[in-house]
Amino acid sequence: MKDKSLKKNYILNLIYQLLTIILPFITTPYVARVLQAEGSGAYGYTLANANFIGIFAIMGMDVYGQLQVAKYRGDKIACSKILYGISFAKLFTTAITILVYFALEPKIGMYKNLYWIMIIFFLSQAVDFTWFFQGIEEFAFIVTRNVLVKIVGIVCVFAFVKVKEDVVIYAVIMQGTAFIGNLIVIPYLRKFVSLIPITQIHILPHIKGSMIYFIPTIATSVYTMLDKAMIGWVTKSSYENGYYEQAYKIVQIVLVVVTSLRTVTLPRVVHLYSEKNYKQVMEMVDGTIRFILLLSMPMSAGLIMVAPQLVPIFLGEGYEKCIIIVRILAVLIVVLGLSTLISGQCLTAMGKQKQANSCVIVGAAINFTMNLVLIPKCGALGAAIATVTAETIILAMFIVFGAEYIRLKEASKYFLEYLLCSLVMAVCIYGLRYTGLQNMGLFISQIAVGIVVYFAILFLIKDDMIMNFIHNIKNKKRLD
Repeated sequence: MKDKSLKKNYILNLIYQLLTIILPFITTPYVARVLQAEGSGAYGYTLANANFIGIFAIMGMDVYGQLQVAKYRGDKIACSKILYGISFAKLFTTAITILVYFALEPKIGMYKNLYWIMIIFFLSQAVDFTWFFQGIEEFAFIVTRNVLVKIVGIVCVFAFVKVKEDVVIYAVIMQGTAFIGNLIVIPYLRKFVSLIPITQIHILPHIKGSMIYFIPTIATSVYTMLDKAMIGWVTKSSYENGYYEQAYKIVQIVLVVVTSLRTVTLPRVVHLYSEKNYKQVMEMVDGTIRFILLLSMPMSAGLIMVAPQLVPIFLGEGYEKCIIIVRILAVLIVVLGLSTLISGQCLTAMGKQKQANSCVIVGAAINFTMNLVLIPKCGALGAAIATVTAETIILAMFIVFGAEYIRLKEASKYFLEYLLCSLVMAVCIYGLRYTGLQNMGLFISQIAVGIVVYFAILFLIKDDMIMNFIHNIKNKKRLD
């Protein structure tokens, strides 16, 4: 990442993502203990249903809108037409979706209070303009807004969620703060768009254009949001759902660090590709793949090693089953880190969305089928195995379709290098179990030793990315 603005955007986005890691360490242990597995599972199940139905309100318009704005970001009138057209289209589809949601309520039957609160979720989606700011690479405002919203949410959770029965209050806080956070950005949009005649606002072309991005969204839901829904449908157990919900949340906390890079690079790659600057596109793809491997390999190996200490500290008693689920899902840190990047930079940005769709549909079918077989036998553990298997197959297909933009020989070399370094780190972390340290002391020592050992090895073998980083720091000090 040699481009200064790209570095700035990534740093801003990474700061936010790091906060999303730190802040759940404050709230999740508290919520897990207060709401317990049953309450956490009820909220996760209801939100999964709302998420699954909610994709029909968005219909891929956020991804479509981001790409359109990235292409025309220098044209204020064109961006204005895109903003108004997509916004009215989302309001229209959201209204229809809410009517369908009302009709489905008698068939859902479970957690009715939580079910109705999820109406706020649909409204929040309708007025979410994050896609526009991402398209114009205006990340500073997005990060500031998101941080403030999360802090307000945390304060409210500690202030008002006190007992297991407060799961309804918890749902209102989580969905309400997100909704208000989306509303407060509306005045800021005036800086980037102009008022246009209503006759120039067209809805149907945007709905039609977004359909190609809608297909993978539906398929992806099968092996993400639908996992939790299927655990509820098949096992009829809030506890199993709670185990999966909390285990996935732990992995997701780490995962956001590696997947956040796509957010800042996708608009840039789309813009470079529209200008036919293919050489710089190849360089960006190569550099970001290496960066993802450098971060994701030790994070995955480290999480597998520290899971027995992390789960009791993070979630408390009653979540012992989460340890094995976390260890299985930890593989997703590498797999999803690569697949989200490759699908965005090598397929979506290059106009190969149909190929990306076929990969996701095949993976979704595999995940759904494996869920039907494994969840009745293994519960949440079966869902975790199905998810990792499906995501790995999808990554393999993404690599095949995006091979012309990926330097596979170099990527394989990076993979082996960071894998070996991560394995050495994992052995050192494992050895700490025999030092006599317990609980929090052992956990902190594992994290510290893991970081020191991993980067020390990279320094000793003179890894290019690490050496360049050190060189840049030294140059900056000289200039200061």
